[in-house]
Amino acid sequence: LIFAIASFLFTLPLGKIELSFVRLIQGFGSGMILPGVFSYAGIIKSDNKKIVSVRLFNLFYYASLASGPILGAILYTYLGYNFVFRFVAIFAFIVLIINQLFLPQFKMLDSIPESTISFRKLIRHNIVKAIILTAFLRAIRSSVLMSFITVLIFLNDKENALQIGIIVSIGLFVMAIF
Repeated sequence: LIFAIASFLFTLPLGKIELSFVRLIQGFGSGMILPGVFSYAGIIKSDNKKIVSVRLFNLFYYASLASGPILGAILYTYLGYNFVFRFVAIFAFIVLIINQLFLPQFKMLDSIPESTISFRKLIRHNIVKAIILTAFLRAIRSSVLMSFITVLIFLNDKENALQIGIIVSIGLFVMAIF
């Protein structure tokens, strides 16, 4: 819901500060999606099927991530800036409704299981620190690739939006393959 609303806000006439704030909110909403998906995959699937479901999810995740820039560039080229963000917002609302209708609802735990370890104890382990650092660096890499590079290319006016979409999509497909 946060992602959908923030996507729609891009169509409003906003200044640089407001656009930055809306992008921050959209990034926050986007960042909340993956943990929810992995939680559902872990709860719904039995142990022997979790790996298959995570692999399929990664396949669809990277395919959509890589096809997004080219689809956005095509829509922008032929239908305009506002249409792209309205399309993203409407698509996000549709996904939200589908999730609410078809995903099973789980009861919240009344108490924390005894086998649960606190984050304070977990963060003491170097492997956990490495995982968090890796996730942080991946987020920075993605934000640079998806935001700043495309904006800089677009501002320099050396390429048109369709060429930028193709370049970014090819880069993401190559990242997904390797």
